Amino acid sequence: YNLRHFRFNDTENWPTHHRPAKRIKLDNTAYTYFFAEGGIEQGEQMLDILARHPSTAYRISWKLCQRLISDTPDVSCPGAITAGMNAFLSTNGDLRATIRALLLYQEAGKDFASSWGWKIKRPFEFLASAMRILDITEYPPPAAWWDEEFSYHLALLGQDLFQCHPPTGYADVKQFWWNSSQLVRRWELANRLVQVAFESKSSASPSGSMALERWIGNTGTPPTATTVVTRAVNRCFGFAVSAADRTSLINYLGNGNPNAPITSSHPRLRPFIALLLASPYFQWR
Repeated sequence: YNLRHFRFNDTENWPTHHRPAKRIKLDNTAYTYFFAEGGIEQGEQMLDILARHPSTAYRISWKLCQRLISDTPDVSCPGAITAGMNAFLSTNGDLRATIRALLLYQEAGKDFASSWGWKIKRPFEFLASAMRILDITEYPPPAAWWDEEFSYHLALLGQDLFQCHPPTGYADVKQFWWNSSQLVRRWELANRLVQVAFESKSSASPSGSMALERWIGNTGTPPTATTVVTRAVNRCFGFAVSAADRTSLINYLGNGNPNAPITSSHPRLRPFIALLLASPYFQWR
């Protein structure tokens, strides 16, 4: 018996009821499917029927909506599920067309455009997006990290790559990833990433960094705490935070002075950036 190759057993030892022509009803409708006499062709026909069945299209669309829009798509975005299902059926199972249809479906409060905060980033998504925000373009960053540290942090966060034993993969709902341990670990990782991204390289040392000067927009005249917060929030989140949170961030960075000049050597700047990356605003997607 060879595990690497499939072979249809059409010998006399195979049950004969797989060969005669037959009609099969798959659901509660009156429609029946006719299977001509044959061997492997009957199995292939059954797979084709299942692949084109509306229940299959619904399930695939539902799973895609759960991955991309909401943990509970049947409640949050039922119209998007239907749009994806119809696209799947009309395009003979084209997944690209299916995803396009469910993402472009529009219904106020129940579509992809309204979905921010319905999903949480899994650890790998959090790490990748944080590296992108901090302009870390290489992994491992030159002379800064090593591969074991990368795996170590992801393992602590519960998503060690290629180590999920169930074939269904890592969970994709926020209940699995949203807890106090996750928040602490993500904050630790955010601080480590900031340390890696903005090592002390010139700009007056011992804690100055040219990369960090560019990140806060210092082109010669140090920006104020208010300016840095506005720039950083827009860069990290892409939208405005609440007025109370914005004020708190400005007060923290400027130590009570919204017009305080900020440079890369400011003692609160790196913790401030790590705080943004560890905040709930950055965890949601």
